[in-house]
Amino acid sequence: MNEKFREARRFLLERPAVLIDPSTRFKVGSLVLDLSLTGASLELPPGIKLPKIVDLRWEPLTGAPPLVLKCELVWQKAARAGVRFQNMPPKTRTLLDRFLNIRFAD
Repeated sequence: MNEKFREARRFLLERPAVLIDPSTRFKVGSLVLDLSLTGASLELPPGIKLPKIVDLRWEPLTGAPPLVLKCELVWQKAARAGVRFQNMPPKTRTLLDRFLNIRFAD
């Protein structure tokens, strides 16, 4: 996707996460490569095909309570995927925004 069409600034992250789809009992480890308030880029294990809707569970900081973000799959090419966050509760959005602002302060 062309950077000028993105809604929010992306930050390089490279943190482990878990992708979960409770309706099909899908659960797989992944790596969050970059993150914004609106979505993320992920690295997946080889051969994994993500469902259209999945929950992304990750700890913003080691030992912090995990954030669970409902995601829609936007694209997937082999072991890379892009997701858009869906219906993020205001409290979760505030926590994510705070994390990004603290972690990536200029």
